[in-house]
Amino acid sequence: MSRVFEEIARKAEQEKAIKVARRMLTMGKYSYEEISALLDLSVEEVKALDESRTA
Repeated sequence: MSRVFEEIARKAEQEKAIKVARRMLTMGKYSYEEISALLDLSVEEVKALDESRTA
């Protein structure tokens, strides 16, 4: 049962990182690499978020 809780916690953490990344992208002060390093997202994920934000 703890695996289920771990998965839920991991998803919640990922969703939070995505929200923060979107805010950072909106600010325009951070590079993809900086956001990636700070939030444990891949550079590709950050680029995809930026592209979906501007689409």
